[in-house]
Amino acid sequence: MATIEVDEAAFLKNQQLAGLVNKMLATPGSRRRVLEAHKIVDPNVVIPELDAAKPVEDAVTAMNKRMEDFMAAQEKQRADDKAEKAKNEFVTKFESGRAHLRSEYGVTDEGLKKVEDLMTQAGIVDHEIGYAAFSKLNPEPEPAPPAPNSGFRGLFGDVSKNPDEFIKSMHASKGNDEGALDKHIHDILQDVRASSGVPAQRAQFGGRR
Repeated sequence: MATIEVDEAAFLKNQQLAGLVNKMLATPGSRRRVLEAHKIVDPNVVIPELDAAKPVEDAVTAMNKRMEDFMAAQEKQRADDKAEKAKNEFVTKFESGRAHLRSEYGVTDEGLKKVEDLMTQAGIVDHEIGYAAFSKLNPEPEPAPPAPNSGFRGLFGDVSKNPDEFIKSMHASKGNDEGALDKHIHDILQDVRASSGVPAQRAQFGGRR
């Protein structure tokens, strides 16, 4: 047999490597990894220790995958249910806000659209707040001043500025001219009713006793 000459340094290096591998194979924490590494570089090698465990490991891996998929589906369902509940609550509150503005403030469909346009622009979700903001930005016009003949002074006249026939008659009769008084009251009521849109009716007054 031919003699093979081996470099002493290479021989020592191979011995060290073999000793390291044997040491790793003898250690439980590293043995499996060494065997798996062997299987990676040589897939067809038979390693009973790994081959016998593979079906069980594959089954466990598949079961874990199914469990993870199930948990993910459950989590998604809970999230979907929560989102659907929040959506329904928002729609209910939104429609309730609309109904409140219609019943409480008499807001029309056109007015409601204007309020909701402002709510969208300002990021407001509460109709009460939206209506308050719209009312502040769009105040109602000031009411018209009262008619000249309305109120207390309209009813009794301004004796200091109207020295008319009635005043003269009352002065002349020292307040005892009932006919002049009835006529003056009737004329004032006619003016008040005319300014307020009430149909004129002749007032009946009894004489003094």
